[in-house]
Amino acid sequence: MQISKLQSKIKKEQGVTLLIVVSILGSMTTIAFGVALILLTEIRLSEDISKTVSAFYAADSGAERILYSDRKEGGVAEGTYTGALDNGASYSTIVEKPANTIIRSVGTDAQGKTRRGLELSY
Repeated sequence: MQISKLQSKIKKEQGVTLLIVVSILGSMTTIAFGVALILLTEIRLSEDISKTVSAFYAADSGAERILYSDRKEGGVAEGTYTGALDNGASYSTIVEKPANTIIRSVGTDAQGKTRRGLELSY
C-alpha cells in the first residue's frame, strides 16, 4: 500500500514540475526580450547622435569657409554658398550684410535626414 500511495503522489507532482519549468522559461524569455529591446533602442540612439554630430560639423565647416574667405581672401558677397564634405555630409550657408555680417549655416548628414544649424554675426 505504501508503494502505490508514493507512486500516485509522484504522478500528481509531475504536473507541478512542468508548471514550474514553463513559468521559469517564460520569465527567462520575457527578460531576454526586454534586454534585446533596450539594446536596440540604444543602438538607434547612437546612430542618431552620429548623424547629429555629422550635420553639426558640416554646418560649422560652411560657416568657417565663409569666415576664412571673408577675412583672408578679401571678403565674401551676400548670397548662398553650398558645399560637401568627404564623409557625404553637406552644408548650405547664407551670408547677409545689412549692418554687420550675419552667417547662417545649415548642415545635413550624408543620408539627408538630420539637419543642424548655427548662426554667426560680427
